[in-house]
Amino acid sequence: MTAETQDASAALDVMDEIVTLERAEPDVLLSELATLMLGLQGDSPYRPRVHRLLGVVQMRLNRDDDAMRELAEAKTLAEAQSPPDNLELARIERETAAIHLHRGEAEQAAEALQTSLALAALENDSSEVARVIAAMGRMERDALRFDAVVKLYRGLVSKGAVSMLPPHEAQRVRGDLCEALNRLGRHEEALQQLAALREALPDND
Repeated sequence: MTAETQDASAALDVMDEIVTLERAEPDVLLSELATLMLGLQGDSPYRPRVHRLLGVVQMRLNRDDDAMRELAEAKTLAEAQSPPDNLELARIERETAAIHLHRGEAEQAAEALQTSLALAALENDSSEVARVIAAMGRMERDALRFDAVVKLYRGLVSKGAVSMLPPHEAQRVRGDLCEALNRLGRHEEALQQLAALREALPDND
């Protein structure tokens, strides 16, 4: 691995974390990602990742069409690698599903999440699998299918996989699980999960 490749990898790791944890304003991130892209060679294996992150940021700016274009480019580049970058493709499909959900396109979102789950499982990446399951649970919650929410989220919590999620996603999973249990009339279990949520929250949250 060359020094240039190591630098690009390290910079992208940092940028990926910033985008995931929403630690900067979208406009700032767009500029920084564009600068990062300029430093990559045309055949760089990191280009799909940058396009994916650009898609995520565009989505946060409510520019769904621009986000879809970035994700489509990321997918094309990731598929063109030899071998294809399946883990990156799993992330791209997960982010694509988020846009479909935002547009109310539940069927397309479900298909993207199924593809994402299969790719993440093939790569044996537990963290990505957990994030896909969390996204599936949000789709079920939006559809008011609370039984499905409980099945998905209770599995994440009971197996400790919720700890693999970004902190804000983990809190949302626990909160949505409490709501789903409450909606189903399973109040005692909801209170138990609420106590676990309180214990997991940072002191200043």
